[in-house]
Amino acid sequence: MHSTGPIVRIAPGQYSVDSLDAAKTIYGHGSHFRKNDWYSVWGDPSLRNHFSETDPKAHANSRRQVSSVYSMSNMVSYEPYVDECTEILSQRFSEFSAQGTVIDLGHWFQCYAFDVIGKITFSRRFGCLDAGGDPQHVMKELDDSIQLSSALGVYPWLWPPIFKLLQQLGKGKEPKGTAFVVKYAAEQVTARQQEEKPADGPQDFISKLVQAQKERPETVTSIAIQLAGGANIAAGSDTTAISLSGMMYNLCKHPHAMQRLRKELDDAAADGSISNPITFREAQALPYLQAVIKESLRVHPATGFTMPRVVPEGGRQLAGSFLPEGTVVGINAWVAHHNEEVFGHDAAQFRPERWIDSSKEQKSAMESYFFTFGQGSRTCIGKNISLLEVSKAIPRMIQEFDFILEKEDDWHCTNYCNNHHSHKTITNEQLLEASRNQFNLQQITLLQPTINMPRDGSGASDNAVEAGHDIVHGAGVEKSDHVDRADKTAPMPEKEEGLAIKDLPASGGTSQGLAKGDNVGQGGRSS
Repeated sequence: MHSTGPIVRIAPGQYSVDSLDAAKTIYGHGSHFRKNDWYSVWGDPSLRNHFSETDPKAHANSRRQVSSVYSMSNMVSYEPYVDECTEILSQRFSEFSAQGTVIDLGHWFQCYAFDVIGKITFSRRFGCLDAGGDPQHVMKELDDSIQLSSALGVYPWLWPPIFKLLQQLGKGKEPKGTAFVVKYAAEQVTARQQEEKPADGPQDFISKLVQAQKERPETVTSIAIQLAGGANIAAGSDTTAISLSGMMYNLCKHPHAMQRLRKELDDAAADGSISNPITFREAQALPYLQAVIKESLRVHPATGFTMPRVVPEGGRQLAGSFLPEGTVVGINAWVAHHNEEVFGHDAAQFRPERWIDSSKEQKSAMESYFFTFGQGSRTCIGKNISLLEVSKAIPRMIQEFDFILEKEDDWHCTNYCNNHHSHKTITNEQLLEASRNQFNLQQITLLQPTINMPRDGSGASDNAVEAGHDIVHGAGVEKSDHVDRADKTAPMPEKEEGLAIKDLPASGGTSQGLAKGDNVGQGGRSS
């Protein structure tokens, strides 16, 4: 689209921009480019959250109330919650491995991400990993709301009356999905405020904010805490699941990268540089792991919209063109991350080494044009939580399992704000008795595998696998393109290409060693 230049008109008065210098002007700290009204439909019209607030001053005040609990230093206290969910995910994969079951890895990463963010926020999981599905209907309803908001953002004046209508239709009904999360967040804030002292053990997100409110009641409001809790679930689940799937997909597509990452992890485990489970700090010290994470987030950012901003009074010069005030401009991460002037002639390729081998100047430019989490003062406030999850989940999965993509299984994506992908990604065929260092090794192979190579990676080359993937853009989602998240536990077809495929576990089942009582909606808060 940008082959003709850095500025492309995409609608009346709206322009897509692809320019590093323009990015600093539009999104830099102190910029007067405010969000346009497309964002205003993302939530209650009368209660703006971090994402939907378009006024810079109001956003800064709101962010100031809760920013401390998103700090990198606070990530360490959330690690036990992540470790618990990662252990359960590993158990489920082990079960599938023993059964020889084909699974949709994207779906299971979604279950994982929702349970992790529920645990971090409320000390409660949603039970997705236990059920192998969506027992609280949060996945499906969040998916539906994203589609609705993406479309309504084009006509933001319609949102207030539609929101009122939806409220009327929901009266007297048991809340579910996003309504359940909002109600649950409010209940949890009230319950924590009534506690005489914090519960023993790690403090979750809500507890930290309630404690901050007790210390600074004039600056941290109850409404701000409730909105932050709900926003955590909405923004920190789906996007992280997409990122995890993208990382595993690209590692499978590029065996040399998988081999190099696995060697880095093995060497670090052998010399005691990392523990089991790996800690966030240990993961941050592994250069190739961090390069893989960065590159995966670059080639498949979770969101795919232009992050629209309004040109301020007096107009502005952008990328060699003058744009009058009131014009809507924006940069799409999918466009920015393919800029060859910034990321090199191979910008379209997955190559983690670019984050290690590039010059200091190029690394600085790449960081400045890295839009997965946005840029400037409106950078995603939950960025560190997402990085915490992927930095712990990916190493463990790589250490314990082999992943090979299914033959003829291209990656079909649907973009309506978030870039969803739907396909069967792995098959668990058998459990090996061998072990690798101190970690149990399980081989996850595919029906009709595209590649077959030794476990040590010898003979690996990117030419051994099919390159690239198809991107299918569309405003709506048909069931043929996008698996219905409300019924991910339904039995899979009995045969595919003449090979038997076993059913996924029935909804409501629990994996071995799991306690049923620690899920959201099944009682009070655990300590």
